[in-house]
Amino acid sequence: MTSGTGLDEDTDLPLLLEALGAAGLSAEPVTWDADPVQWGGFDLAVIRSTWDYIGRLDEFLAWAEATARATRLWNPAPVVRWNSYLIGPSLFLGRAPHAADRLALTVAAAGRGATAR
Repeated sequence: MTSGTGLDEDTDLPLLLEALGAAGLSAEPVTWDADPVQWGGFDLAVIRSTWDYIGRLDEFLAWAEATARATRLWNPAPVVRWNSYLIGPSLFLGRAPHAADRLALTVAAAGRGATAR
C-alpha cells in the first residue's frame, strides 16, 4: 500500500517489487485510497508508504479496518490505530487518550536507555 506521493517518492518501492518478482511473487503498488479496489482479490496487503493519510486520519483508519476485513492486512488495523495516536498528528490535536503518557513514552524512546512506563 502506498499513496500518490509514495508512488513518486518511495525510492525503495521499485527494488521491493523487483525482489518480490525475482522470488516468484506477484505484487503491485496500490494507493490506499484508490477507487474502487477489491481488496479481497489480494492475498495480502502491506501498508508501506501511505504518507498522505495525516490530513485524512479518520478516513485512513476506517480504510485499514475495512481492508483488514477483506484481506490479510500485514499491519493489523488495531496496531495502525494505536500507532496513529502514538506518533501521529492527533497527539498535538488533543485526540490521543492520555496524551501526556504518549509524550512521555516518545521522549523516553528518543532518549534511549530510559525506562518507559
